[in-house]
Amino acid sequence: MSRAAPVVLLLSALATWWIVSLTGKVPEYVLPSPAAVGAEFVNDWRGLLAHFSWTFVEALGGLALAISLGFVVSAVLFLVPWLEKAFMPLIVGFKAVPLVALAPLFMLWFGSGFFSKCLMAAAICFFPIVVGLVRGFRACSDDEVLFLRDLKLTRIRELAKFRLWKSMPFFLAGLRVASVLGVVGAIVGEFTGARVGLGYVVTVAAVRIDTPLLFVGIALSGLCGFLIYGLSAYVESAVLNFLRLEPLE
Repeated sequence: MSRAAPVVLLLSALATWWIVSLTGKVPEYVLPSPAAVGAEFVNDWRGLLAHFSWTFVEALGGLALAISLGFVVSAVLFLVPWLEKAFMPLIVGFKAVPLVALAPLFMLWFGSGFFSKCLMAAAICFFPIVVGLVRGFRACSDDEVLFLRDLKLTRIRELAKFRLWKSMPFFLAGLRVASVLGVVGAIVGEFTGARVGLGYVVTVAAVRIDTPLLFVGIALSGLCGFLIYGLSAYVESAVLNFLRLEPLE
């Protein structure tokens, strides 16, 4: 029943939308009918899927970059405690900067191509991954800490042999959050200077006041986030089962 609830809710929302559009009391340019939105997609589905694929790859590329940098930065912060105290407030402050404000700067620095959009996605994915890993590295019980001290391991060996394994549930929980944020970062990056991608589709639709196309762009953006989130959830389940760990609630 719990799995059917989202489907029922979605179908109810579509039915309500259809009924409201049939009344004719809401202008078409404000709320187009589901049929108009569907027709907009059918008329240019190849082009729209190309834009969708571009954004999907940008988001995945940014997520992969954020994961790579996140592991390196988190390991350094753990191995050098004073760096954690110095840099964590800066990382939190960077996360508080509006993403829209960074998009023009990234375009000036890295151009308007694929790489700059991946960097935008990575910038917003980086924070939950680093926070999850740093918290996971510290998630040892008192008994586990005493056991590690008895083994007299170096901090690097301690990190590699035990704490990295211990941090996996925290990292994977952060990955779920970051997977959706990556789509947001890629689309925001496409708002500035892009010629392809769902952000470009939404921008063009807004300028033309083409509401059906705008709805298609929004729907495809949601689908992109849903697919990447589903992929991250699958990876989480597979990794936790392989390591025989319990997920974070």
